[in-house]
Amino acid sequence: MACCDACVSVSLISKRFPIMKTYLPQALRRFHKEERGTAAIMFGVLAIPMVMFIGFAVDYSRVMAADHDLQEAVDAAAIAAAVYKVEKLSSSSSTQSDGQISQTEGKSVRQVALDYVNENSALRYLKNIVPDARESGNTLTVVAKAQVPSTFARLVVDKFDIEVRAKTRMAGEPIAMCLLGLNKTSPHTVKAWGSGEVIAKECAVLSNSTNDASLVTGGSATMTAKAFCAAGGVSGDAFTPKPYEKCGQQRDPYEGQLTREALNAQGYNVPGACQQTGFVAKKDESINANGTVYSFCDGLEIHSNKTLTLGPGIYVVFGELKIAAQATLKATQGTTIILGDRRWMPGQEDGYIFIRGGGNLLLTAPTSGPTASMAIIQPTVSDYTGGVEWANQHTITGGGTIEIVGNWYTPQSKTLVTGNGEINAVSAYFSLISDFVEVEGNGTLTIRAGGDPESVAMTAVPGRMTTGRFITLIE
Repeated sequence: MACCDACVSVSLISKRFPIMKTYLPQALRRFHKEERGTAAIMFGVLAIPMVMFIGFAVDYSRVMAADHDLQEAVDAAAIAAAVYKVEKLSSSSSTQSDGQISQTEGKSVRQVALDYVNENSALRYLKNIVPDARESGNTLTVVAKAQVPSTFARLVVDKFDIEVRAKTRMAGEPIAMCLLGLNKTSPHTVKAWGSGEVIAKECAVLSNSTNDASLVTGGSATMTAKAFCAAGGVSGDAFTPKPYEKCGQQRDPYEGQLTREALNAQGYNVPGACQQTGFVAKKDESINANGTVYSFCDGLEIHSNKTLTLGPGIYVVFGELKIAAQATLKATQGTTIILGDRRWMPGQEDGYIFIRGGGNLLLTAPTSGPTASMAIIQPTVSDYTGGVEWANQHTITGGGTIEIVGNWYTPQSKTLVTGNGEINAVSAYFSLISDFVEVEGNGTLTIRAGGDPESVAMTAVPGRMTTGRFITLIE
């Protein structure tokens, strides 16, 4: 009955609306086959996961950037704290490590690392930074945890956790310096040539020059030290051990401390009046400054086979200090020789040393007073520019007896050691600091530096060789 009713209904519709009999089936077939509009439906269905995927990609890039920046901060903190530790071990001075951390702050190594991370990782997308540091022997490990808030991915996760770490190794204890070339740009700032030999087994030899040929050996010359370091490059292979390159430049360890003004401020009138003018020792003679300042103007010369003995005190020399062959300058009771700057006294020349082959210099620095431990000083030179040419030169020719106990400090001059023989064969302690240092043998020349300053009541050159490769980032 129901079937008949349906048939009647269709029949009635067909009779009343004859067009439906033709087009209704066709419309139904077209609707079944129609594909227009499906893309909009599919996009609506896929839009949410696509947006989430893009959001995760954006957040992932932010996390990677944050991880990289935090890692850099932790690496730098580990190196800075390690440098601080080494400098703290080597010196109680108030000088700064790479211009960052002053020893007078008195911080622990751990606190230095934590402060460094906090001060260098303050990025807007890094939150809740928690650094930590710990020491173990000669290694230092710095760890930092942080969170990166999510943006598009917030529907799934509200933050991402990251953790980075860095570890540094400090290779041994800081090494005392005993031979330092201060010039910052010139080639051959520290040089051994010909048949020269430099021996500094207990200490470090350094060149401050950033030139590619900063530290040089050539000919049959050799250099032996506890360590070598050049702010620039190295030329030659006659070094034992192999030098470090691209080290940090060392500060002048006595900068401002031994100038004329500094000595005058301590009650020593340098240069004072001329006690001797054009002095020539033609016979054995003795001069005693009695612990005060005594000045030689227009040079000081000692003839062959003659001996000039100087008592304790400070002796200022303008012009040439000349020791002839077989002549002797003996000053072993606590003497400092200051080579004058011509600007200190009108009509005078810069002081300089010239020791001929076979000449003898026996010099021991004082153990107290403003020039304690200083055997030779020339704090300034009138024409000094700091360029690739030296403004003044001191020449020591071997072959005689050269025994200097104390520090040689001529930061604006070149020191040339030449000839043959052995210099400082039995000296308990000797260090040399000059703008340029050159050892040039023409026979067999050996210069010894270093030793034990405490055994002769001396003070070593301030500072240590602690930069460059002595601190290594290993993780």
